[in-house]
Amino acid sequence: MEPSEAIAFLQRYNEWRRGGDMDQPHPYQIGQSIDALCDHAERLTDANDDMRDLLREVYNLTQLERDCPIDLPHRALVHIGHLIDEKTPPATQQSHQTKP
Repeated sequence: MEPSEAIAFLQRYNEWRRGGDMDQPHPYQIGQSIDALCDHAERLTDANDDMRDLLREVYNLTQLERDCPIDLPHRALVHIGHLIDEKTPPATQQSHQTKP
């Protein structure tokens, strides 16, 4: 489930909880939506950590290379590319839960 789908579903669920005129959502769908958003939040947190590490590496590279700035942009881009390749996560796997 995409985060946007989970958000829309949980907004409708919350509307139902507050007395909205609709059928009660199935608990399985509620759980799937919550799981999807928790997974998304975890990926964002990991991505933020990776970005912080990447920026730290670039900063360190610029400090080491400040006496030789001629080819710094090229070296920085090569270094960033290697760091990104190292941190690229494998494809996410879908859980194999059965629907009710």
